[in-house]
This record gives sequence, C-alpha cells and structure tokens, in this order.
Amino acid sequence: RVWKTVQTKRHSAMRPKSLRKGWEVQQERRREREIVHRVEKEMKDAVKAEKQAQRERAEERKKRKEENDRRAELVQHVSAAKVKRMTKRQLRGVRMVTGSAAAGK
Repeated sequence: RVWKTVQTKRHSAMRPKSLRKGWEVQQERRREREIVHRVEKEMKDAVKAEKQAQRERAEERKKRKEENDRRAELVQHVSAAKVKRMTKRQLRGVRMVTGSAAAGK
C-alpha cells in the first residue's frame, strides 16, 4: 500500500521522551503494588481463617448437640418378635443399638 509508511522503530520506542517514566519511578510503583498485594493477601487470609474457625465451631456444636440428644433419649428393651411385628412407620422411630452401647445406659 502506498499510503502506509514502513515502520522503522518498535512501537514501544515511538513514544516521546517526555511521556516515558524513569527507572526509579517504575521501581517505586512496583514496590507500592507489591505492598498493596501483600495487604490484600493478609486481609483475605484473615477472612479465610475466621470462616474456617466458624466452620469448626459449628461442627463442634453439632457434635455436642448430637451427643447430648443421644444421652437424653430413652432406652427401652424391645424383643425381636415385637420388632418384627412393627410397621414401617413405627420402625422409623426406632434406633437399633448393639448390646455394648445399650449396656452403657
């Protein structure tokens, strides 16, 4: 094409000298960026640690609640023949416990 000039320099080198930043300015900006990244990472880590601690507390609460419910429930000895006669609806409410676990009650 006749109207296009042949490029002699790199495009990055075609900017005027007044628009170019000095090496010290570039290094200062890089340091500032690193500081900002470090602070952001610390904040994210703090939030993540808080969420993890919250999750662990909730899990511990859930375990304690289940254990207390198990301790508080009534234990009745039911014969095998009676269990066989029960309907499905009645069996849903029954929790089978082995002999060693029931002996602790």
